[in-house]
Amino acid sequence: MNFFTYLLDRGFVLLGWLAFYGLTLLLVWIYPKLSVSWDFAVYLFLLEFFMMSFFLAWDYGRKRQYYQELIMLAKERTPEQIFKNIHTNEQHLVEVTIAALIERQQLELNQVIQRQQEQRDFLNSWVHEIKVPLAALNLLQQAIADDIPEARYYQMENEVGHINDYVEQVLYYARLDAFSQDYLIQETSLADLAHEAVKNFANYFIMKHLQLQFVGADFTVLTDAKWFVFILRQIIANAIKYTPDNGKITIELFQADGKRGIRITDTGVGIPPADLPRIFDQGFTGSNGRNLEQKSTGLGLYLAKNLAQKLGHALDVSSILAVGTTVTIYLPELNFYDYQPSFL
Repeated sequence: MNFFTYLLDRGFVLLGWLAFYGLTLLLVWIYPKLSVSWDFAVYLFLLEFFMMSFFLAWDYGRKRQYYQELIMLAKERTPEQIFKNIHTNEQHLVEVTIAALIERQQLELNQVIQRQQEQRDFLNSWVHEIKVPLAALNLLQQAIADDIPEARYYQMENEVGHINDYVEQVLYYARLDAFSQDYLIQETSLADLAHEAVKNFANYFIMKHLQLQFVGADFTVLTDAKWFVFILRQIIANAIKYTPDNGKITIELFQADGKRGIRITDTGVGIPPADLPRIFDQGFTGSNGRNLEQKSTGLGLYLAKNLAQKLGHALDVSSILAVGTTVTIYLPELNFYDYQPSFL
């Protein structure tokens, strides 16, 4: 708070002084034994103005440090760390009030954190519990493979795969905030990661008659294999979902001009330009997700983007409507000694 702002806050004090000055002149003027000249009025005004200015300047100087401490408090410091220049009961009352508000806020924040932790624990438990009947369903599906038409079998297998994918999304979403507790950075073949991500979609490629093409020479990258495969699966799942029958999906490994990474290109419906800036927003499905029979959750790309950032990778998307979409993951050319994921 500067001195001008300080004076604005004390407008009533200044008005009171002017009123007192006017009352003094009035009393002197109506007193019959005293005569008031203009020189006397000016002299009295200057004297009182000097005294009032001195008092306000002294009071501002005394409280200036306290105002600076209030500004420091706004920068997320606690009252115990900053309030060292309290001179009045009013300032002490402000300190007590702020301390009580901070304590209440901290208590409520701890309660929110505890509820979030309970929700994460419940989701983790639910995911692990639901995997048991899913595994049993897979066994039953294999047992009746020879008793139902092949098309029905593939359809059933795909639907079970969808359930598994949604369960995985829930699991990774629940672990997103605790990423630093569940990652392992190591040297891994990028081609192996790409093949691992693709193999679960074999039935989808067969049923939709999609052509899959791998391009580029393999090279080693530093990443967490489990999380990176999950990212690739979200991107490939979207490519399959939005590519019509008899389309093509290309997975390209590249390293040139100081850039290296993996690029997934499809010949699908493309993304409308209005939707493109929002595709990584949580829960955003876009016009494609609302129009297709197979609805979207709006979590896949959100999780892919966040996990890529935590691994120190960059995700980029380009698309042309009715032509196709390209998703590129850029991988830094680093070693173990200078690798630093973004959450650290």
